[in-house]
Amino acid sequence: MMINPIFGVSIWLVVKVAALILLGMYLVFSLVVVRQIKLLITTLTLGFEAPIVIFGYIHLAFAILIFLAALVIL
Repeated sequence: MMINPIFGVSIWLVVKVAALILLGMYLVFSLVVVRQIKLLITTLTLGFEAPIVIFGYIHLAFAILIFLAALVIL
């Protein structure tokens, strides 16, 4: 189903590419979060480092899965 292309480009193609770019940025953000957690752990001793690291990696795993799902679906 084509929705009136503007200058020969489908609007849905633009939306799909924008969604993939935004999800890619979110993936980079989650990598930065994991790196910041590592820096925090090396700098401070809080006593509950393990749950923070685990949640960071779970967040990264979900970001990767969402990006891959978007690649397959879109």
